[in-house]
Order: sequence, then C-alpha cells, then structure tokens
Amino acid sequence: MHISDVHLDFNYLEGTNAQCNEPLCCRASSGKPKNPEDAAGKFGSLADCDLPPITGEMVFDFVKSLDEKPDVLFWTGDNVAHDIWNQTSHENSDYTVKISEWLQEHLGDIPVYPTPGNHEFFPVNAMSFDEKDDVIEQLSKVWKRWLDDDAFELFKKYGYYSMPLIGETETWDGFRVIALNTETCNHQNWYLFSQLNDPGDMLAWVEEEFKKLEQSGEKAFVIGHVKPGEDACLYEWSMRYRALAERYQHVIVANLFGHTHTEDINLFSDSTNENITHMVFTPGSLTTYSDHNPQFRIYDIDYATGYPVRAHKYFFNITQGNLGDPKWEKQYELTEEYGLEDMSPASFLKLTNSFKEEVGQVTKYLWNQNGRAFEISKYDCSDNECMMKYYCMIRNIIYLESKDCLGKKRLDFIYDLEKSLYEWFFGPWVEKIE
Repeated sequence: MHISDVHLDFNYLEGTNAQCNEPLCCRASSGKPKNPEDAAGKFGSLADCDLPPITGEMVFDFVKSLDEKPDVLFWTGDNVAHDIWNQTSHENSDYTVKISEWLQEHLGDIPVYPTPGNHEFFPVNAMSFDEKDDVIEQLSKVWKRWLDDDAFELFKKYGYYSMPLIGETETWDGFRVIALNTETCNHQNWYLFSQLNDPGDMLAWVEEEFKKLEQSGEKAFVIGHVKPGEDACLYEWSMRYRALAERYQHVIVANLFGHTHTEDINLFSDSTNENITHMVFTPGSLTTYSDHNPQFRIYDIDYATGYPVRAHKYFFNITQGNLGDPKWEKQYELTEEYGLEDMSPASFLKLTNSFKEEVGQVTKYLWNQNGRAFEISKYDCSDNECMMKYYCMIRNIIYLESKDCLGKKRLDFIYDLEKSLYEWFFGPWVEKIE
C-alpha cells in the first residue's frame, strides 16, 4: 500500500466557506459562504481545502476491512495542513502523531516505511543538513516503532535510512527499502545555498547502499517525497541521482514518490535520455487540495522478483460522500484501465507515445490523475499543444529535458521565472574540500 500527501487539517470545519480566496479554506477563519454550494462538506471539499480527520481515519478503517490486506505500507510524506503561516514544529509533528496512531489502531502490526515531505518542516521546506533538525528529531521518536536500530540512528541525523523490507505475513528476503529525504533537492529549501555539494552526503550514501545491494544480490524499493527530476527537485541533484539509478538499474525494482497530489506515471531514462530504465509512480494525495478526490494505491508485487505487476487505485468520492453515501472504494486497476500488457517500462513507453498520437488518451489520464473529481469534459486535452505538453512531461522526468522536448529554453526568465531562478541560484555544484 502506498499513501502520500495526507495534509490532514485539525481545523477543518463543515459549513465554512470553501471558496474563500485564501491559501487554505474550509476553516472558521474562512467565514460563511455567500452561496450554499460553496459550503465545506462534512467529508471534504473539492477546493483549496485539506482533509478533515473523519475522512482521513476512514482510509485505514476501509483498508482493515479488505479481504486481502496489504503486507507493507509505504508512506511518502506531507501530513501537515497548508496553513504554513501559522505553524510550529511541534504542531506540525502532531499531524504525523495522529496518522501514526490511526495506523496502529486500525492496521495493527503492519510494517510502515515512512519518509518526510517538505511540509513536515518548520518553516516549510527548510532543513539544514549541517546541524540538528528539530522536526527530524521529533519524527524519529514517532517512527521509532517501525525503524530498526541502524535506520533509526541514521534517520535521526539526516532524515533518510535503509532497512530490510519485512512484511506482516511475508519475509521478503533479499529486498531492502531505500528511503530518501528529498529536502536534499527541494528547490525551496534555502539552506541548500550553503550545501551545493551533496547535502547530507545522501548521494554518496545511496551509492554505497546500491553497491552493497549489487554485491549481495539484493533489490531495492526506493521511496521518497519529491520525485527525482521533477520541477521541484533541483537539476544538479537530479542528474547525479539519475547517474546512480542508471548504473544500478538492475538493483531498483520500484520507485514510489508523492508531492504532486495527482496520480502520476513518469518514465525514468538513462543519461542519454534515450533508454527507459525505470518507472516512477505517485499514488495521488489523500488531501483534496486542490480539486482532487482523495486517493491511494495498493500494488500487487511479484514476490520472487519484487516488481509491481498490478496497481489498484482506491478513492473517496467527495461529492457522493457529502450527499450521504460516504465510502472508500476501488476505482480501477491500472493495467486494465489503460490496456497495458504489464507494468514494465516498455508498456508504459508505448502508453506514453499514444498520448501524443491518440486524441482522448491525455484527457482520460488527467481525469484519472485527479480521482475523477469532476466530469471528464473538465479535463479536455484534445489539441496538439496540450497533448505534447503531457507527453513531454511523462516521457522526460527531468524537468529541463521536458522543456527540451517542447522546444523551450531551459532557463527562461520571462515565461518560467520562478523555476529558472531556482536553477540559476542553486547551480552548479562546487567541489567539496575537506
């Protein structure tokens, strides 16, 4: 099972204004709506609102009721509400504590492999790898129950770790979890200005972990919050990580990330950007922020190889729930939904190529990305420009290479100012001198 971006909101209040024109709505501070249809629903709102606790806890109660329960749970960060102007590190940690309590209460002894998201930190996005971090210290105490001793000590220091994959019912011999702390590449982590040479030495650590797995014949599930290569993950870091992923491509069996709030597929290529080496999956968010139905995935994994063979999408229909029928339910299975032969990179490359050739494919993809929150016509992407945009984004996980695909400038200080400034400020890396 893979969950991400819960963004729980303890202050969510039914009946308040869901269209408040502020960064976060559906709270007492949002006021009352002028129009009844703009009122925050009991179970959530398709707006700039986060997840009410009642819907959040229902996730784990639903999973508990499944005939086939997941053997392990990957939890890839961002548990905190979006009120970034009104937070403290301890209040942020309270969200992780509550979700952890729900996991224990409803799912008992299921092993959990967590990673921090950018919103766990206070201030948001900010983590220094040169000094002790208060948020990481607090999270380490909450998650100690799931980490072995070595993983706990490393996580407490840097927020990343490696440990054997052990399921509730299966032993999973020969597999490990490599849990990344993607604050090392977060383009809004201003501490990285002073750390332009492998923050926290994480890439050096990843290389050693991959090397050990290669020597022992083991395989890795790589998890983290921000996808390597996406626009929120700096190019200099992403290119170096890609080099490692290419060199040790035979070691990695799955890449599970979050952050985008949408259910994504991305092709991960080699350094020439010609050969696809891996898939990167995000399950969508549990929060509705913004305009999404809550969603998560459960994968069928080949026990012998470790590779995913099926991906089952579950969702909560917010509109239906607020009308009196609240329930989590299965929406589709990924290979069936897109007519894939399997979940190999070759199958997803074939699907991705269809996005620039077959009208309707991207529209369906966008509809599914957002948990089918509205009618499919809202997601229409039938013109060539729109189809190419999404083809290039999915085919090229490295953001600057997706711009190459679209024939755009890599650094464009007119039409892509914010992201271009981040890349300009944080690159290139410098040589580390001891």
